[in-house]
Amino acid sequence: MYNLLLGYKKTTSKLSEINLLLVVLIFALGLLGVAMIYAATGGDWLSGAKQHFYRMIFATFFMLFIAIIDLRLWYTISYPFYIMILILLISVDLMGVTVNGSKRWIDLQIVNYQLARIQPSEIMKLAKQELMNWEKNDKETRDIWKMMNEWVYGGFDKTYDLLGVSFDKNYYESETYLLGKNIMEEGIK
Repeated sequence: MYNLLLGYKKTTSKLSEINLLLVVLIFALGLLGVAMIYAATGGDWLSGAKQHFYRMIFATFFMLFIAIIDLRLWYTISYPFYIMILILLISVDLMGVTVNGSKRWIDLQIVNYQLARIQPSEIMKLAKQELMNWEKNDKETRDIWKMMNEWVYGGFDKTYDLLGVSFDKNYYESETYLLGKNIMEEGIK
């Protein structure tokens, strides 16, 4: 049976595919960061090292959780996630925190405990990079994109069949975006 969160594989199967050496190395780098903070604060565990250690443990489990989730779920939530990031970008202007003279950060807090300070523009940079990879016809990016489109269009076809809807021709944005991009570039000149 298909599970939207994990796909067809079981959690143990997905975990066995994770490169544990990479996870250990990332965790070791985090521990090195804890040691550096501890040393920089003169051996004061409470002046940042403890908080960094807890965040590192949370981030490691979060990374493993993200790794076992099926790609189809990411595709399903990509548009709501994009909208959420846009809202976060706007909220930086409304309630952002100024750090070193720049207002780019948002504090995520539960009660009075600061969980994290995020910079929404950094998250958006990842999405922009994937779009640039797609436009450059990067093989890995295009392969993932084609696979996900097959899932989406397969779902559309089933829905259209159930509703008795048919089309003479389908127009896909991916087939026409270059025309629009060229028009935009001409307008900018």
